Amino acid sequence: MLLVLMSLMNTVAYAQDSNDDGCVDSYYDSNLACVATNASIGPDVSVGAGVFIGPRSILVGRDSASGLRPVGANTVIARNVVIGADHDIGSDNSFRRSVDVGAGLQTDANVSIGYSSTLGDDVSVGTGAVVGSLVYVGDNTQVTAGTVIARSVSIADSASTATIAGIIGPNVVIGSGSSIDSSARIRKDATLGNDVTVLTNGRIGRDAIVGDGATIGANVRLAARAVVTANTTVPDGLFIAAGETYDDPSTGSPSDWLVGTPCNGADFGGGCTTQETGYHYKGTYGTYECWWHTKNQAWNTSTATNVHALALEFGLNPNTGVQNWCHSFASTPNPTSYSGSYNGSTQIGAWGWCGGTPFSSGGWACFQQ
Repeated sequence: MLLVLMSLMNTVAYAQDSNDDGCVDSYYDSNLACVATNASIGPDVSVGAGVFIGPRSILVGRDSASGLRPVGANTVIARNVVIGADHDIGSDNSFRRSVDVGAGLQTDANVSIGYSSTLGDDVSVGTGAVVGSLVYVGDNTQVTAGTVIARSVSIADSASTATIAGIIGPNVVIGSGSSIDSSARIRKDATLGNDVTVLTNGRIGRDAIVGDGATIGANVRLAARAVVTANTTVPDGLFIAAGETYDDPSTGSPSDWLVGTPCNGADFGGGCTTQETGYHYKGTYGTYECWWHTKNQAWNTSTATNVHALALEFGLNPNTGVQNWCHSFASTPNPTSYSGSYNGSTQIGAWGWCGGTPFSSGGWACFQQ
């Protein structure tokens, strides 16, 4: 049975507690709910069976929205909790101490809100979602069913709905208007800018940074400290290694890259000159963009200069890479007959050392558009 407080009963303050159990008698007797005698309950709040509302908590009740403002059965609201007007609270919810909630809260069943967390206006929280302690959830945020938000996450206020889902680690910062898929995983201390989209199975590593307006494609992996620049779309399935920066691929068409890099690595005979070094862009062949390189071991000496980095530089997917060796720059690449051997982010020194005079014998590296 629900106990309905009529609009004339604006507060419960030091109400009768004849059996000295800390609960307002009428609540306990009518539906086994316990409302603390010094809690404040606004107009038209309906308290479900088995509800507990702790000392000094405030439920504003009805303001502009019509109808009763429910607190679902077996929900526990701890001490010093403030819940704004026009709430709709589901059953079996838990609000730990000192939670502060704005107007228009909507929760489904089995929702948990940690202590000292703040939820803005017009926040909705789906079934089974967990919001950790010391979390800030901004205005107009939809936390979907099953979402887990760890301690000290901050989600900015949004002008329109932001959809937050998945598993979000501690100390993560998410900007306004973002959309996080329910299968996403975001590790601690990551920062996501405004209007970021993370698609199915996206993985964002510790201390990673995703710029404003970026889209993280399905099955993308960002390792620790990886950076995605603003307004950039990371292609599905891409892996961005620790500390790497994925630049906006719209900065230019494919071209030469690292040409003129000093020869400072291994010399397998025949010498190395700066006119040979780097990736020399050949052109488009079918659906592939192709570069020629030679004597890699003499200049390709770090993960910042490898074939994987070449693909990222021009917004291509390293996983589509194919390579072949001992061809002159004057020859025509045939990428559909090549295989991928050097696509890994940690690979250094794609072979391409076949001897001969400059530009006479090197390797092809091609990536699908």
